[in-house]
Formats: sequence, structure tokens, C-alpha cells
Amino acid sequence: MIRTKITRSATSIIFAVAAFICMASASWATSYYVSPTGSDTNNGTSTSTPFQTIQKALNVVHPGDTANLMAGTYNTSLKLVTSGTSSAPIIVQNYNGASVTINSGTSRAIYLGSANGAINYYTFSGLTITSTYQSSYSGTNSGYNWSIDFSSGSWWGYGAPVDNASASQGNNGFVVQNCTITGAIAFMGNHCTVNNCYLNGNNQWVDGVFDSCIVSNHNNVTNNHIYNYTDRAYHGMSNVSYDNVSYNVCYNCGAGGNGGTIDFDGEYVPDTYCIANYNTIYNCKTAGDVGIQFENGFNCTVIGNVIYNCDSGIVMINYAANGENGGTAYQEYRNTLTHTVIMNNVISGTAKTGIGLIQSPGNSIYNNTVMTNGSSLGAIGCFNGGYSDYTSSNTIIENNVITNDSQGIVIQTGSNGSNNTISNNLFYSNGNNGTTGTNPVMGNPSFVSTSSSPPNLNIQSGSAAIHAGLAIAAVTTDILGNARPVGSAYDIGAYQFGKVQAQPSPPTNLTVQ
Repeated sequence: MIRTKITRSATSIIFAVAAFICMASASWATSYYVSPTGSDTNNGTSTSTPFQTIQKALNVVHPGDTANLMAGTYNTSLKLVTSGTSSAPIIVQNYNGASVTINSGTSRAIYLGSANGAINYYTFSGLTITSTYQSSYSGTNSGYNWSIDFSSGSWWGYGAPVDNASASQGNNGFVVQNCTITGAIAFMGNHCTVNNCYLNGNNQWVDGVFDSCIVSNHNNVTNNHIYNYTDRAYHGMSNVSYDNVSYNVCYNCGAGGNGGTIDFDGEYVPDTYCIANYNTIYNCKTAGDVGIQFENGFNCTVIGNVIYNCDSGIVMINYAANGENGGTAYQEYRNTLTHTVIMNNVISGTAKTGIGLIQSPGNSIYNNTVMTNGSSLGAIGCFNGGYSDYTSSNTIIENNVITNDSQGIVIQTGSNGSNNTISNNLFYSNGNNGTTGTNPVMGNPSFVSTSSSPPNLNIQSGSAAIHAGLAIAAVTTDILGNARPVGSAYDIGAYQFGKVQAQPSPPTNLTVQ
């Protein structure tokens, strides 16, 4: 009995101490204040005794602390020297919704003060961040020179990825939200987020958000406006997995043949289980520019995107660096089923192809609406990329609307055959329908408007697409989230009849590259 009483007493003490430690840890989190009219000799712990510089606050913060920036312009570059934690990130935010501008001039706006990958878990919220720091590609191994750089060590080795100590450790948990940014952001880590921001490349910066190779996964780029970048809005470089790039509006970007406006670039190591859903991409029409591209991307989804006035719409390409230069390395990528679902997308005004598969077998293309501009490579194309042994085989192409194209569906075969399933696609006003498969529908889709910008490709009463599709288990809604089917059968294309299309609202006074 005595032993039991002692044990219970000891247990009670342990729980009491643990509770005290948790309460004390929460109370230790400090709110600091910064004002352009403050002084770094102040204690910074109240609005009446603020620091003058943001860097002073960053030098004293601990996990869970907040740096509240009061209204004004701060001409400074920020060096992060202390790491937050996943449960207690360090927060840098505008105080009470104040207008706060951080202008770093020709220096980086935000960078890590440690070269060993030890900086993690920061949230930046409600800020305007501007920079002109080396805003063009240097052509060296050092990379693109991002103004907001949450990476450390050597992220890239010319001709091969780098997996050195700093790169493999990663820099995790960086969040940039509700910010207006002139510049570019780089990650090298996991669970990072860019949400609800305006990112302006000013026609100088290369990529808007760069998710660098080897260690990056489970990162989110969502609900942003990303525009005026000379290459990409988003670039996920080699071995990126579970990244979610969705609900963004991307425009006036030019990949210049380097990839997609949203580009999952698994050049050396494939990108896997990534998501590119419900983005609006337009006016990205530099030669070779693709709305969304996956290079060696496996088990991904491309759903509900609106892409118009781009050189190409969606491209899956199982190529690799040496293969692009005529070599035969990374052949396994070309022989492996890609298992990507391309569904409920609306693509219009492309010059080359609406949806193109290059040495990318085993994809599913369901219920897309493709109205090209007489594209040279077909509205939907499966290509061997010049290697007859590697084809875009085992592809399913069903319930798609294909119109205003010179080629329709193009299938290039090779020595291993094509083994594609093509059924219940609608063809209208094409120069050549190409491969029509089984149960083709030849008729007018009756779009709401083809002359608006973007075209309103919802269907009207009398459309040949209504109730003409297959029942596809993977397709349960249309692009607007309306349930399928309505009535006796599925409709063909991205829209379910009887629903009103929500048109994106393009910004005005922009210059198309």
C-alpha cells in the first residue's frame, strides 16, 4: 500500500511539473516591436519602446517569438540567425495590419545566416518586400540569385545534383503569406509555403518560386498571383515530391524553351506525387513555353486548370539531361508508366499542342476541353520524341472535346507499339481529326463564347457533348466542382451542362512578352 501511494504521488508530481513546463514555455514566447522611429537601445517589448531595425529583433528572437513591424519603410536586408521549431515558428509580421515595406535595394531581401542548413521554421506575413538583387540568371553553378533565399549550401552541380551535407539537411517550415513581393523565392527543404501572395518578376527575375533539388517535398504554392518572370512562375527541380501548386494565377511569363510556366523539372531525379490543379495560366507565349510541364513526373495530377494564349498547354516528357543532348541515359524513365491524371482542364489558343506526351507512357487524359489555334503538333499528341523504342504508350484518351486544330489526336508509334485507349472524344472544326478511336462524336460543342478573353468554353443546350461521354470512375465532378453525371450519362469535356462558367479576371495594363 505504501509503495502504491508513493508511485501515485510521484506520478502526480511528474504531471504537475510537465504541465508547469508547458505553461512556462508558452509564457516565454515574446512579442517584439519594430518601428522606423524606434531605437535599438530600447527593449523592443512594447509599442512605446520599439526597436528601430528588424535585424535587431531577428538577433534576439527565440522559437515562438513574434517580431511585429509597425508602419513604415525599412531599407534593409534580413539575415536569419536563429531557428524556430515546427511547433513554435518565429513570426515576422505587419503589426495590426499596418503598411510595411522592406526594401533591400541591390542586396538580398531575406537570407539564411547559416551555411549548414540549420535555419528552419519562419513565417513572414502581410509584408511588401522589394529587391533588385542580381535579378538575372548568372549562368554559373551558383544559381539564379533569389532575393528571398531559404536555401543553403550548393543546391546545384552542373551536370548532376548535389547531395552535400548542407543540401541534404534542408531548411524546413518557411511560410510566406499575404505578401507583395518584387523578386523571387527559393526553398531547399520541406513543408514550406507561399500562399496568397503577389509575386512580380518585373521582367528581370527568372523564376518566381524555385523549389530546389534533392530535399524538397510537401511544399505548397497556392492562391498566388505570379507574373512577369522571364522563365517560370514555379520551378520544382529534381526529386521534388508531394508539392502542391494549385489555385494560382500565372501570366506574362516566358520559359524561353526551358520548360513550363509551372514546371516540375525532374531532370536528373523524377518529381513524384505532385499536384498542379485549378491554376489559371495565360499570356505565356514565348516559343517553347508550356503552361504546365512535368519532366519525368510520376503519379501526379493535373486537374481543372484554365490555360490560354500559351505556346503549349500541358506537356508530360520523360526525358533527362543526357537524353536531351542525344544520349541514352535515364532510359528507365521512358519505359516506366507515368501514371499521371490529366482531367477537366480547359486549354485554348496554343500554337504547338494542347496536351502533349513525349516518351511518357501510361497517362490518363479525361474530360478536357481543347480549342487550339491550329496547333502544329495536335490538340492531343502522343510522341516518341525521335526514339522509336520509347513511345507514349498505354495512354487513355476519353471524353475530350477537340476543336479548331489542324491535327486533332496525333499518335506516333514505335517498335513497342502504342496500346492506347481512345474513346468518346468530340471532334469539331479540325483540319484533320487524326486518330479518332472508338465511338467518336462529330458535332458542334456549342461553346458559350469563343471570342471572349479567355474564351468561355462552357457548353450550351444542343451541344453534341451532352450525355455523349463514357462513365469514368475517376471523373466525379467537372472543372467547377459540379457533380457528374447530371441526367442519364456523362457529358464530354471539362464542363457539365447547365452550369455557369466562372471566368478568371485578368489584370489590366500588362505587356505581353
